[in-house]
Amino acid sequence: MVPTDADLRPTRAPAGRSETHDLHRSAARLAESAQEVRAAAGTPGCAAAIAPSLGCVEATLADLEQAVTGMEAVAAERLEHAALLLGGRWNDVTVARSVHEFQELARALANARRACAVVRHGAGPSLAELTAV
Repeated sequence: MVPTDADLRPTRAPAGRSETHDLHRSAARLAESAQEVRAAAGTPGCAAAIAPSLGCVEATLADLEQAVTGMEAVAAERLEHAALLLGGRWNDVTVARSVHEFQELARALANARRACAVVRHGAGPSLAELTAV
């Protein structure tokens, strides 16, 4: 889903909810930035910016990997608490599955980060040479 201006506009968060608002607002800005990168990536003459841009993508993927790990910890704590309170409806299998899915997402981001580095180191020098010609 593409964030709208209303999604990005600061709103007053309920007491104790600013962290939720901050996380969502930051994620919406990230989605908007990704759309801008996608649009710029196909423009003629962008070859000189590919390697440094891949460096930015690589750094962003590393930050997202850490963000997902943080979300995993918060989600696991909330789900474990729910499992204690609700018993049968929320059980250890649900908690374990959710934690596993967060871990898989973090691994996918780490793999994407490594692939980005490979492309940057492989294509970057050649693109720089061609730009100078």
